[in-house]
Amino acid sequence: TYTLQFNAIQGDGIRIFGRPGGGADFISVGELEVFEAAGPPASNPAPTLNTINPTAASAGGPAFTLTVNGTSFVSSSVIRWNGAVRTTTFVSATQLSASIPAADIAAEGNASVTVFTPTPGGGTSSAQTFTINAPANNPVPTLSSISPASATAGGSAFTLTVTGSNFVSSSVIRWNGAARTTSFVSAAQLTASIPAVDIAAEGSAQVTVFTPTPGGGTASAQTFTINAPPAGGADLTQLGTIIARVTAPTGGGSRNREVIRDGDKPPVGNFDSSRQYDTYDGNNTATEDWIGYQYSATQNFGRVVFQEGRHFGDGGWFETLTVQVRQGGVWNAVSGLTITPAYPAVDDNETFETYTLQFNAIQGDGIRIFGRPGGGADFISVGELEVFEAAGP
Repeated sequence: TYTLQFNAIQGDGIRIFGRPGGGADFISVGELEVFEAAGPPASNPAPTLNTINPTAASAGGPAFTLTVNGTSFVSSSVIRWNGAVRTTTFVSATQLSASIPAADIAAEGNASVTVFTPTPGGGTSSAQTFTINAPANNPVPTLSSISPASATAGGSAFTLTVTGSNFVSSSVIRWNGAARTTSFVSAAQLTASIPAVDIAAEGSAQVTVFTPTPGGGTASAQTFTINAPPAGGADLTQLGTIIARVTAPTGGGSRNREVIRDGDKPPVGNFDSSRQYDTYDGNNTATEDWIGYQYSATQNFGRVVFQEGRHFGDGGWFETLTVQVRQGGVWNAVSGLTITPAYPAVDDNETFETYTLQFNAIQGDGIRIFGRPGGGADFISVGELEVFEAAGP
């Protein structure tokens, strides 16, 4: 192998040339390679930076992607943040992007953003300023209502829903000043898990919403009432599973059966159908309707408190009303039933009236209010339905 080096020369063809040797006058070629004359390497262009996006963020914010726009970018160009290289993605000769970590915007101030292209050629663009603003202030929360607003002392744990405004993801529900595990639903709603120990004794609790700094604050309180255990035994309402003849109503009431034990007891005369469960499922001629609870273990029942919901022109009440308990899979009417005040069994043009149904102690694994539904569409309305254990000796 021989290397033939010569001065640079331009042309459109090149060959090795000479007199062939031997009696037959020919040459032999194993490989023949041709190379360009050596010259200075091509220079990278100097980058120009025109805009950045975004141009600002709040101090303490999360990591983000910064996009820079300009000209003369190459694959080896990098974005620099205050002179330090950030992980850069080449998009095109006019655009780059970089990952900016949260640490870069931890404190209020400004950052200088440039594009650097290495040699040969290259260089550093003029800078664009990225503004790191003071942390945005959280709004002061406002609390307008809580649901439920009461429970019976000694009851089980439950979920408290609070409604208001200006809630943020860091807002928490406080129970007598102590934070409770809170879920952010929206700027207008939060929920919290309230353990049974919080309602172990009769009294009241102050419910507030707290939003931390910057800004933030504490909402004015709503009072949660913890009622004394009713005479006649423990409250069994939350221990059961709701059962009903109509499980897919189509009327104007709540479609969620849990509304009958959410602790929300509208005042007499209220017309908010969303606070009741009604069994309207179209015009029919049902001869019976019922709703109640079933239990995984036998209970000793003694009393039911029934808050009827709203009456409508075509139904929402019972024409007959009794209590039945399930024993060995069979529903049996209770004995000694008294209803206070007397149940009208007609449309009396009142809404959300409450009736106490007292009866002789009876054991079973299910209990329901039962009767013939009233009105042309034959359905009932239930605001709340509470079940209590029979009084002990």
